[in-house]
Parts: sequence; structure tokens; C-alpha cells
Amino acid sequence: MEEDSSLKSKEFLQNLKNDTVLNEGITLLNIVNDIVDAMEKQLKFKINRAEIYDSYNGSMNVFIKHFSYYTAVKSAELKVPAKNDYLDLLHLIYLGNGKNIKIVTGDNLLEKMDVAISIEDFKKLFKI
Repeated sequence: MEEDSSLKSKEFLQNLKNDTVLNEGITLLNIVNDIVDAMEKQLKFKINRAEIYDSYNGSMNVFIKHFSYYTAVKSAELKVPAKNDYLDLLHLIYLGNGKNIKIVTGDNLLEKMDVAISIEDFKKLFKI
């Protein structure tokens, strides 16, 4: 029975990267919970988490999409992220919801995503 449960958990994690609605919803829910936990601790009263979740305006979609996918892949592979990966992914917050905006970077993780352009390619593009 325990082995069956473990197999189902592993299968769920492997499928999570493809279920973007669920995966990104889980990411947003965790962001909301972290923020509300900190606010409730300071303010000393309860905050309606569903109201905060429902008020999300899409302003961090690029970050949520890539962070969700990255964590789902790492979880499914049972691998630990490299020490700076989460910090590197946080840079995606600056992109907001911009579909045509790229980060110029030398970071391998971000270069593999559709949100970055390598420093070398940037120099070629602008003939620097």
C-alpha cells in the first residue's frame, strides 16, 4: 500500500509540469500564504486568503510560469536545485507580464528559458 502511494505521488509530480493551470495555481497559493502569514504576524488579525488569491492581476505571470515549471521538474526528478537557482528565478519578477521583454544574462538557467538572451547574442544583435 505504501509503495502504491509513493508511485502515485511520483506520477503526480511528473505530470504536474504539464498541468500548467494547477502548477501555477499552487505556486500562486504558496506566494499568497507566505505573504499573508507574514502580514498576520505583524498585524495580529486574520486576512482572507481567498480574497488575496482572487485579487491577483497577472503582474508576475512570467515569474510564476517559469518558477512553477522549474520546481515541478526538479520535484519530479527528485533533484535539489542548485544553490542560486531560486535567486536567479526571482529576477523574472522584473519582467512582470511582458511577453516581449528579455533579460540579458550570462546565467545558464535563465538562458535555457524563453525569457533571456545571452550576453553574446545581445552584443551580436546590437553589433557591440
